[in-house]
Amino acid sequence: MQRKEKDMYLPFWVCGAGIFFLALCPVYLYWFLIETSAWQWLLGFVLFFVLGVSAVLCWRNQSARMISDSAFIYQTMFGRKHEYRFSDIRDLKHGRGSMTLILEHGKVYIDSCAIKSTRFINAINAALKKA
Repeated sequence: MQRKEKDMYLPFWVCGAGIFFLALCPVYLYWFLIETSAWQWLLGFVLFFVLGVSAVLCWRNQSARMISDSAFIYQTMFGRKHEYRFSDIRDLKHGRGSMTLILEHGKVYIDSCAIKSTRFINAINAALKKA
């Protein structure tokens, strides 16, 4: 699915950051292998690997697409899709760098850097006014 067809998606720089973190992994692994007592290099490798894979997965998969004026499909970073109705929105919680839509049966995480369509924002705001 094209990014332009989505009503919420992450910008390309998230993927770029993930690729950068993954590019650092061989360096950390190399230094761990040549310095036998340097466990911090292994810790750095694991940290950057997890961050890199997570960033790429989030950029690739995490999105929302409105299927009508009353419903949308949310896709998690692992590609699982859930269909929600805007009428199920109960609250919006702001966190550090993200927002969480609290729904009747679930939660939808929206990163603050996510690109959101005007109609998606308007639908969420209308649902919150009714809640």
